[in-house]
Amino acid sequence: MEIILNSLDQGIVFIDEKDSVSLINAVARELLAVHRTEVLGRPVAKAFSFLLIKRLTANSPSNPH
Repeated sequence: MEIILNSLDQGIVFIDEKDSVSLINAVARELLAVHRTEVLGRPVAKAFSFLLIKRLTANSPSNPH
């Protein structure tokens, strides 16, 4: 299954019943700039917490963009 998912041009992340990252394909890793060992098996909230921080920082008044 991982071979098929890595051949797709969409980023795919599988989350298991415990809300942990169980699979992340190459496109998703590239888009999110993460290594598979950084996210696999980790709770999704912790694995991708940097996205929330990045979003909050981008929307802060001190960031003119």
